Amino acid sequence: MEKFEHINELIVALLFWITSHTDYKYPAQEPIIEFVEQNKLSEIACSKPCEILAYTPENIKYKIYLSSNLDPLENVCHRGILLHELIHVLQDEQNGLT
Repeated sequence: MEKFEHINELIVALLFWITSHTDYKYPAQEPIIEFVEQNKLSEIACSKPCEILAYTPENIKYKIYLSSNLDPLENVCHRGILLHELIHVLQDEQNGLT
């Protein structure tokens, strides 16, 4: 597994992977990742306690919230969660291209 020093390097690598394997184009702006405590993420996404790990709001472009319990730099499963959220950003930007 490739090691990344910083989350921005990982975002670029994942976006290049997505755009190389799908019809999505590289986004006009790279998404901002905000790591938040689980209780805050639950409130943002569900307005009540829930088990959500990541959330991409529909009303804020280029923003992804990740649970502070996730470490996508080191954990491949957490990296997959980030990849999933990046696809949501591209879907929103490119009008739901599938």
